[in-house]
Amino acid sequence: MNLDTRRVLRVSRGLPRAHKMAECLALGRYGDALQIATAPDASTDLVDLELTTLTLYASARRDAARSAAEQLLASAEAQAAAVGPARRILAERLWDIDLRRNYEQVRRLLAPEDDPVDLDAIEHFRRRVLMGDFAQCRGQYDLAARCLEEAAQLAAAVTDEDDRTACLAEFELAHCRNLQGRDEFDAALESIGRGLAYAEAAKDNATWLRLMIRRTRTLFMINDQDAGRSVLAEAVAMHDTCVKSGVTSWDSVWAELAFAQGELALYGRRPVTAERLLREAAKIDSATGSHEAFVESAVLLTASLIMQDRPTAALDQYARARELCADQCYADLSGDLDRLAESRRFRKMSGMIQREGSPS
Repeated sequence: MNLDTRRVLRVSRGLPRAHKMAECLALGRYGDALQIATAPDASTDLVDLELTTLTLYASARRDAARSAAEQLLASAEAQAAAVGPARRILAERLWDIDLRRNYEQVRRLLAPEDDPVDLDAIEHFRRRVLMGDFAQCRGQYDLAARCLEEAAQLAAAVTDEDDRTACLAEFELAHCRNLQGRDEFDAALESIGRGLAYAEAAKDNATWLRLMIRRTRTLFMINDQDAGRSVLAEAVAMHDTCVKSGVTSWDSVWAELAFAQGELALYGRRPVTAERLLREAAKIDSATGSHEAFVESAVLLTASLIMQDRPTAALDQYARARELCADQCYADLSGDLDRLAESRRFRKMSGMIQREGSPS
């Protein structure tokens, strides 16, 4: 059970409507939870608003979840209560949609100097580990390392053993990615191994799957591709059979797995397979409102079509990806497109299209 699920079951005790939502989420009854969350008699109580936000998130309604999180934070600030969790929840919902575009707002929401004085140990930990994970995603590895070092100390200080185990699973998910970014691959694999053990002990299937994706990518980074494919196959099999419950967006978990499979198929020079899986991931991301993930898929789809020597489809996809990457926040992905455009195969395709379009 992940930290969000543990929290909502705890804070909703004694509140019938909120606790019913929490129980439905814990059992994976997302449709029932959503029906309660969107009922006409919806409450503006802070706990109800938090449950509504997390229900919308688990139901893959990204924009609605962000709006609910904004309402939650406004109510928390007006009541001067539970501001820390509300800021974190809004930061998470902004990341769900587009971390590149929303990073400065996320950073302000999680700034250590603005920590509310009433944070409990778990909430304090969650803010730090998220800030560390956000920072490393934007290449700010030193800031990430400082945040994660503090997060490790905070996790160790959590007194309840089950809560501490869930914290440590979440910590290692962020920590291993920071180590990957520093090219410390052996240490990253050790971190992933610890995280998998914690996630299994916590019965946190989503975090276990995301750690397996990290393990796959790390193995590919050290050129152990056969082992990486084996790990990813195990993760896909686990996804297909595991219990899907808790405060988790399972649509997004599958999109991450499909994207990882497509990415690695591309590295393995299997562009047709890559295209199929990347389109599947992109379809989910478009439906759920995960804009950043959709853009990332668009760039790799361009590469898969170029590798297939499909000039018209490749150039059309390239144009769409260029449009999606027009914002400066996507400069790194735009650079990837630049490199694709400079390839001999792409230049040949462009020449073919231009000749076909020229008057005879």
